[in-house]
Amino acid sequence: GAIGLFIASALTSVIAIAFYVLLERASLGFRTLKPQVATIYEPTFWRHERHWKLSDSPITRMFAGTPFRPLILRMMGAKVGRRVYDGGAILTDRSLVEIGDDATLNERCVIQAHSLEEGAFKSDYIRIAPSCTLGPAAFVHYGVTMGQGSIIDADSFVMKGESLEPYSIWRGNPAKLRGFVKPVVVGASATPA
Repeated sequence: GAIGLFIASALTSVIAIAFYVLLERASLGFRTLKPQVATIYEPTFWRHERHWKLSDSPITRMFAGTPFRPLILRMMGAKVGRRVYDGGAILTDRSLVEIGDDATLNERCVIQAHSLEEGAFKSDYIRIAPSCTLGPAAFVHYGVTMGQGSIIDADSFVMKGESLEPYSIWRGNPAKLRGFVKPVVVGASATPA
């Protein structure tokens, strides 16, 4: 009984993951998103909008905080490095996001690679370098590049096109540079400079 239930649960999870990965890839026509600027009246915007409305998959929520989450995000088209902790980040445009090794994405942080601004739709890449940290409910907008080891504090909003220096700390809405941390050395911890 218990073994059969475990096997059924595992099999159901594998089938559900395969289904949602296929749905994600099919919504993009088995291609990746490209950065673009369009009006809300153009078909390119409509296709992108249809895709991002599918992005809140129950499978990604179900595996938040587990080693399976980065693996599932890779299968869905995000470029995710090794040893990434993802406690429940929201990625709306997965194929426009690059996340480096050892990054930490805390609960409810949002990585949004698109925006609607005065009737115009804009999207661009978001690059998160190795060892970066996004605090709980932090928001990263399109066109942002985070340098290695940079930190975005909880509830902070990094505006479009910002370039965060390596080992910098950003805080506030909109986020501003608040200081730097020393690079982490094996056997030591980062402390504010």
